[in-house]
Order: sequence, then C-alpha cells, then structure tokens
Amino acid sequence: MAFIDYKLELNDEAIEYYVQAAINDIRSAINESVSLRGLATILYYYKDDVDLASDYINEAFEDATFYGTRHRMNVIGTLLPVFVGEKLDIEKVKRQTFQDSFILSSVFAIILIVSIIYILIQMKRLRRSRELQEKLNAKLAEANRIKNSYIGHYLDATFKLVNQLDKFVLVGQQKLDNKQYDSLYSMIHNLNQEYNRKNTFADFDQTFLSLFPTFVESFNALLHSEDQFVIDNKSSLNSTLRIFALIRLGITENEQISTILGYSVNTVYNYRVRTRNKATEPKDFEENVKKIGL
Repeated sequence: MAFIDYKLELNDEAIEYYVQAAINDIRSAINESVSLRGLATILYYYKDDVDLASDYINEAFEDATFYGTRHRMNVIGTLLPVFVGEKLDIEKVKRQTFQDSFILSSVFAIILIVSIIYILIQMKRLRRSRELQEKLNAKLAEANRIKNSYIGHYLDATFKLVNQLDKFVLVGQQKLDNKQYDSLYSMIHNLNQEYNRKNTFADFDQTFLSLFPTFVESFNALLHSEDQFVIDNKSSLNSTLRIFALIRLGITENEQISTILGYSVNTVYNYRVRTRNKATEPKDFEENVKKIGL
C-alpha cells in the first residue's frame, strides 16, 4: 500500500503505511529492510529530512546485512552513500558554521573588551585632566587674587604719594617765592623721614605676608634644618627672604631686584647663590620658591 501510494504521489499516505509496516517488522522481529528503506527514501526526497532518512537507511542496511541478502544490500548500498554523505555534509556545514560563529563571537568579544578598556582608560585620563584643570583654575584664581591685591594696594599708595608730592611741590614753590629757606629745608627733611626705605620695606613685608602667610615656613622647608631662618618679628622679612619674596612674585632679574631693594646687583647675586647652596634641592630651589602658596 505504501509503494502504491508513493507511485501515485500520495506521499503523506505512503509515509503512514511505511511507518505501520516498519512498526510491524519491529514487533515481528523479522529484520525486514524494505519498509525502512522505503520510509528513508520518501523522507529524503519528499520531506527533505536528511537526519531521519540517514538513520533509517542505516537500520535497513544492518537488517539486509544480517540476512546477507545481496540484492537488497546492493539497492540500499546505492542510497546509503547519498543519504549519509549529505548528512555528513550538513553536519560539516553546521560544525563550520558553529566554528565561524564562535570565531566571530570571540573577535567581537575581544573588540568589546578592548573597547571597554580603552573607554575606561580615556575616562581615567579625562578625570585626571579635569582634576588638573581644576588645580590650574585654582592657581589662576589665586594668582589673580594676589595680582589684584597688589595692584589695589600699590595703586592706592602711589596715588597718595602723587597727591602728597603735588602738595609738596606747591608748598615748596610758595616757600621759595617767599624765600622761606629754613622752612623749606625742614619740610624736605620731614618728607625724607616719612618716605624712607625702612618704612617701604615694612609696608612690603606686611602686604606680602598677608598674601602668603606661610611663606617663611615653606621657604625654610626648602633648606637644610641648620640653615633655616628664624624671624623674631612674624610680620617682617630679612634681606634674604625679601629677595626671594620678589622672586616668588615673578621678579627674577638681579637688576630689577637691586633697584627695588636698593642693593647692588652683586649683593643680590651673592644672596641668591649662597641661599641656593643651602637648599636640599639646589637645582630646583628657585622654581620651588615660585610654587610657594600654590
């Protein structure tokens, strides 16, 4: 019945009869191969079920071999390589597909891991850049504060001096016109006392230490313990500290320092060299002085 339905292209009915025949063969334990061979053939060509067709044709071949039926072995032998070979090809394709998928997945995983590591490194660098930017902004803000404080203080002092000099010139001219030479001499003497260099240094020291209250301690930390400065008056600086206070403010030329402080250029040079030789890090000493307060 299965063979007739197969010839009539009633494939579903043929499969049902081949299955019943194969079940009956198994129940009867007769090791018949025709039903399994037919079922394998129709499954392969009609249902395109290579796996089942291959399994069933192998069973049929074992049954034919058990009896040694040469004709059936030859018939099955023509189908067996086709079914089993295609199954092996399919399995090979599956294995290759799995291998390709595994390799591709591994490559993607490696790329993903590398990308994550790269992103983490960039984020770390970005955090460091932000921290550095914040520090630089803080330094700039501090520098601006110092600059504004100094500008404000010395603009005020300068205008006061200019106004007083204007008054001095006016009064001095009047005294000259009136030939009041003794009075003019006394006025000049008093002016010289009022604006002597000692008072100017005191004003500079107080202004500088108000902006850099830890300057002396930080400066001493750059020197060997036996060469550190001891200042009795906490609101004043000695000659050496005053020179390096100007260096901290960015005034580094010996000529400029000597003009401001009234020392000779050679004296300023000797102070700088002598103090640098007392430092724990002589090579970077003045650069470290410039960083005090930052």
